Amino acid sequence: MTVHYQYGRSTATRTLSCHAWPNIAKLAPQLDRESDAAKRGTLLHSVMEDIYKSDESPDYHILRAGLSDEDEGAILSAFNATEAALDQCNVDEFELERTLRHPDRDDCGGTADMIGWSDDDFMVLDYKFGRQAVTKWDQFLFTHYMAYHSEKYGPRQLGKTLWGVIIQPAVSSTPIFKQFTMEEVLDWADRFEAAMLAGDEGAAVGVPGEHCHFCPAGPYCPAKRAAVNQFLACSPEQSETLAQGMELIPLMKEHIKAVEAEAFRVLEAGGAVRGIKLVLKRGSNHWVDPEAAWEALRKQRTIPKSVYIEEKLRTAPQVLA
Repeated sequence: MTVHYQYGRSTATRTLSCHAWPNIAKLAPQLDRESDAAKRGTLLHSVMEDIYKSDESPDYHILRAGLSDEDEGAILSAFNATEAALDQCNVDEFELERTLRHPDRDDCGGTADMIGWSDDDFMVLDYKFGRQAVTKWDQFLFTHYMAYHSEKYGPRQLGKTLWGVIIQPAVSSTPIFKQFTMEEVLDWADRFEAAMLAGDEGAAVGVPGEHCHFCPAGPYCPAKRAAVNQFLACSPEQSETLAQGMELIPLMKEHIKAVEAEAFRVLEAGGAVRGIKLVLKRGSNHWVDPEAAWEALRKQRTIPKSVYIEEKLRTAPQVLA
């Protein structure tokens, strides 16, 4: 059973940047917000987990999962990068998909793709199958902090080099490393604990930024609506406000996509969005590869040709030509 924590690895950066997001998110309807990209990531994560839980080759699991050529390449690249990371961090033992929880909170925890250790090193490794390069390391600091409170992993961290490792085939064919000290982890934890406390105390003013991406509160956030009004107030005839407007463009693009996606989610879930109707698209009614379809049908001798071949009267110019 998958447990979804309000404060977790994937929301760590957002929590530090915007203390109010959990409270604003309560305004949003409870909908399935998993995108196709997220579903793909879940599938590829499962394949990597299966590879390291069995004695079968990566090719076996790729075939078993029925992956596309692109996803097959991603898995093979991820596997090679993982092997390099295990060597680089001198990992003797590792565990997969381990969930670590906050010692004092039921709403805080997360699952790491791989945790490994040796006499000198302690590693947290994550797979990223998206195309946008990961630049924040908060989720790794989060996991090291949760491990610090764990009876099992805490002692294994003591006196060791702490590593974060990103495996992201679309960005790099080799692992991406970041080294931490325990002092850095605990300093980060102080800021994170303060951010959660601010949320508990009712923080309600959002802080728009890059961290808004994937936030369920985004389309309902008063601070983002205020930023939209600020953008609309920018005059192209005044250089000062024009420059300000240019700075807001990335946020505006993100907000437009978020609102549009949320409207479709609400409609698809049977909800109402005033003035908008969901129009179902017609399904595809043509052969993807007509020649291949014709050849396959021709070989099926039990299917009469009249079923798939239609005779039509030629046009007058064709007859008189």
